[in-house]
Amino acid sequence: MELFASTIPDNFLKVFPRGILPDPDGGYSWHPKLPTGRWPELKDFDPAIASLANLLRSVQERHLAQAGGMIVIGFSQGAALGCAFTLAFPAQVRALAILSGFVPEIPSATRSQPILYEKPVFVAHGIEDRLVPLGLAERGILSLTQLGAKVDQCQATIGHKVSADCLRALRAWLANLPS
Repeated sequence: MELFASTIPDNFLKVFPRGILPDPDGGYSWHPKLPTGRWPELKDFDPAIASLANLLRSVQERHLAQAGGMIVIGFSQGAALGCAFTLAFPAQVRALAILSGFVPEIPSATRSQPILYEKPVFVAHGIEDRLVPLGLAERGILSLTQLGAKVDQCQATIGHKVSADCLRALRAWLANLPS
């Protein structure tokens, strides 16, 4: 995520948490390793949501940041965690940006509630992404729209990355968010 720091305006407080679980394939993860072909559901992110909530509460206290003013930006698995966090704490999140990520499966009872009514969401995804297929991202956009989110999107002919055009679109989206 620090790679995207230059896209985020200087007057934003930036927090770059690391996954909470060691990944058997290297690095860290926000959810336990799942069988091949199974995508994480919301419940798979529960420990990570709790960890992130504690971290952000501490950051808000330390920096006297206002609750509800948070803009969550995540890449790949971090984007999925950002979605899960936003669904768990919609009042704390002002806007959400999903970069080359996915929306975890949302329980049917939640899908019928407009819990993200008019919440700004930005989605950037590569058409050639083989790690998180475009179809999965498109299903996520549909889910977020059904929950009431106002989704802006940018697609590019790229793999599991964010294109320069989509980074410019993200920067413009951030600049135009309502206060």
